[in-house]
Amino acid sequence: MEVPPNATLLFTAGIVGTREDGSLPDSSAEQCERVFENLRLVLQEAGLGWDDCVKMMMYFTDGCDPGNDLQPARARAVGEGWAGCAATALGVRGIVGAPGAVVQVELIAAKCEPAAAL
Repeated sequence: MEVPPNATLLFTAGIVGTREDGSLPDSSAEQCERVFENLRLVLQEAGLGWDDCVKMMMYFTDGCDPGNDLQPARARAVGEGWAGCAATALGVRGIVGAPGAVVQVELIAAKCEPAAAL
């Protein structure tokens, strides 16, 4: 992915699958669904969308089934036909600072301003 000059960048870190009340679902599948909903809300707040994403890092523990929970949740969130951004999924021993979390996703998004008319 290439980001053009003068793009506005958004960096996220530590996004986990908490509900609106701050609680963490017990199931891996629900945590995966929630993490992408939480990311969507962050993007929306910044005036961005999935098409503005340039890099996504997905971290999962052995409590998460990436093939049955993580990847399908991502596809549902961003759309099956989404060309997507550069993405990596890594298995990790745990998610620091979020006891019980089985997935954490961070992303970089870029918003390009339209070129000014001459």
